[in-house]
Amino acid sequence: MSQFIVLKLGIGNWQQGLPSVIVQLWQTGTATPILQATGSLPPAPELAALYAQWRSLYQALSHRFNWRQSSLIEIEPEGVTNVSQAAFDQVCQQLKRQIDRWLDSGSFGSGETASSFSKIERQLRTKLLPSEEIRVIVEAEDCQLRRFPWHLWSFFEDYPHAEVALSASAYGRVEQVHRGDSGSATLRSRDRVRILAILGNSQGIDVQQDRAILEQLPDAEIVFLVEPERQQLDQCLWDRQGWDLLFFAGHSVSQVSGSTGELSLNPTDSLTIAQLKNALRAAIAQGLKLAIFNSCDGLGL
Repeated sequence: MSQFIVLKLGIGNWQQGLPSVIVQLWQTGTATPILQATGSLPPAPELAALYAQWRSLYQALSHRFNWRQSSLIEIEPEGVTNVSQAAFDQVCQQLKRQIDRWLDSGSFGSGETASSFSKIERQLRTKLLPSEEIRVIVEAEDCQLRRFPWHLWSFFEDYPHAEVALSASAYGRVEQVHRGDSGSATLRSRDRVRILAILGNSQGIDVQQDRAILEQLPDAEIVFLVEPERQQLDQCLWDRQGWDLLFFAGHSVSQVSGSTGELSLNPTDSLTIAQLKNALRAAIAQGLKLAIFNSCDGLGL
């Protein structure tokens, strides 16, 4: 059985520290966690500075592609006009070392929550095997912590089948609206998974690999929209037959705050998730269960 770890980072950030970090280890299918521990992480201003440098260099490299100008974000490489891949790789390694140093540092504060994160990590490792599939879910409200490159944590080197995901600290399950209409998709079982696949603006990237993988899926009915207009996408989401899965591949961008993001449907048109709200609600009512966005800078989505 697979296991998953939930890191509840609570109130704080890496500049001021995280006084109460709750770590839970769950076994899939169980009602209570196998392990729960509370610890803390100290302030890490040097990590914040290194992250800012990494982001600046990353933006400078990304700016070379110059694939489009977004209405949500302007790339400002903070005076960095010429950066080499080697220099960027060096900063990446420095950032990784600093991340491990922070997560292995002493506790922050005193009292019941003063256990170091490294002590909790050692407890976790006694209950995990490198061969297991492990999901690591990071719950954080602070945008910078959500942008944090958690995949660089050395934990993922020792557990190669572990993957990291982000979650808000407040969430709820969306219930489908079952209609009395006998033709409603929510009341009708399907022999094949129905997928709406949007291949958006692909300037400088290869979305054909995404298409090839989708086309190999067994027992799937797939409708492809290639660089669609917004009206075309809207109409498909309202389809009365309903969809099981929504897939997007292409460019996306987010505000620096991470509060809003937009999809690039084609080289000239883009839209936010909020602009699709009504159509997405209709799709959920008709059976939509999962949405996958294979796009960069998608935190705001």
